[in-house]
Amino acid sequence: MSFYSFPFDLTPEGEPQEVQEGRFRKLLRAAVPSGVVPQPGGGPDLRVLRTSDGDAAVSPGFAVVEGYGVEVDDLVPLEVSLNTATGARVDRAVLRLDRSGRTIGPHVIEGTPATGSNTPQTPALTRTDGVWDLPLARWTRGPSGGAIGTIVDERLFSAAAGAVASTSDHRHSALQVGGLSWETDTRRLTVYDGGSHQTLVDANHPDVWRPLTLRSGYERSTSGFAPSWRWLRPGTVELRGTIRRANGAVLPHNSHYARVPTEARPRAWVRTVGACESRGGVASMRLEVASVNATGVLPGQIVGFHSHSPRWLALDGFVYDVR
Repeated sequence: MSFYSFPFDLTPEGEPQEVQEGRFRKLLRAAVPSGVVPQPGGGPDLRVLRTSDGDAAVSPGFAVVEGYGVEVDDLVPLEVSLNTATGARVDRAVLRLDRSGRTIGPHVIEGTPATGSNTPQTPALTRTDGVWDLPLARWTRGPSGGAIGTIVDERLFSAAAGAVASTSDHRHSALQVGGLSWETDTRRLTVYDGGSHQTLVDANHPDVWRPLTLRSGYERSTSGFAPSWRWLRPGTVELRGTIRRANGAVLPHNSHYARVPTEARPRAWVRTVGACESRGGVASMRLEVASVNATGVLPGQIVGFHSHSPRWLALDGFVYDVR
């Protein structure tokens, strides 16, 4: 046969058929990424804990490992050997899938003790078709029979639908191309493109509007927003608001009216065309933000150029990158 359809009970001819383990695995691997499955209502979440005697154990929970399921229903102690060397070592706790042995269970990958002034390295995971490790945690074991240090959570999470939970410095290492991650520390939704995680949505941006510092003698115009700025996205600034002279006089040409704060100053001069008032109508003028290395003016100053004596200007829609 060239085509196989499963998990049907019968073949197209009506004959009973068995679905092999390997085909179920392919189906589940495509549908569910490997990882610990968060439980509703804050139930058991399968993590490595320190026991009362200073050792480590795996708590109850459920996980998916390369299409196979594993459930832990009681606290399972980990076998962590003493470190008799004179240098510290890093150990790693994983759930290890052993296809030939038909098991998934907790396993400690013992690191190599450091020598001299070297820093102990975290041991690598094994990921082959026959043996596949899902990381749970790591710790440093002190030399000469020393104790287990702080347990660092390394869990990867699974999600039957939607994005998997992760952090920006501990992203899911077994996503397929197109897989989604929700970074709980940055509030970003990312997609894996096969080589890196690209940001799709950043829930922190655009962020809140912050007031701009106006030059003495200038104020907010009677219409429009207050002069302000915000991060439109990381590294990109957006301005808005209207500015006028406090005494009602026209805006001077080739002069600055406001200044952006240090973090919002571009690396090079940036320019745009902004709306302004001209003899009772609406015209335009050139607006510039001075770069961080500007000479002759202060970095971050908002400078205007015109030839028609406007009495107000609008910063609305002025967007620029700072990097």
